[in-house]
Amino acid sequence: MSTLHGASKELQALEDQVQNRTDWKYEMRRDAQEILPGLYVGPFQPSWKREVLQGLGITHILCIAETRESHILKPKFPDEFVYLIQDIRDADDQNLIRIFPQYSKFNHLSSEYQG
Repeated sequence: MSTLHGASKELQALEDQVQNRTDWKYEMRRDAQEILPGLYVGPFQPSWKREVLQGLGITHILCIAETRESHILKPKFPDEFVYLIQDIRDADDQNLIRIFPQYSKFNHLSSEYQG
């Protein structure tokens, strides 16, 4: 069990549910990382590996990228996974609140599929 410093009891309870927790290492930077039960964060490389996605039980993929990257970040397996692609600039002044309603619906749908 790892302790999240300053975290609420609810967030700590979610943290405690993640199985096989390992300390992050630089070598893991190109892998999908489970941050909450069933919720993974990672770079685009794992999203191009069908067997990795299926092995992790992933059914839905949220892709956040800048417009200039959109040509390489298109859905690779649209018949097998549900995608939500958001155009977000990598900038301090980017308004991320505007994507929360769409992401919330997408996340709820994902939870129904348990993936």
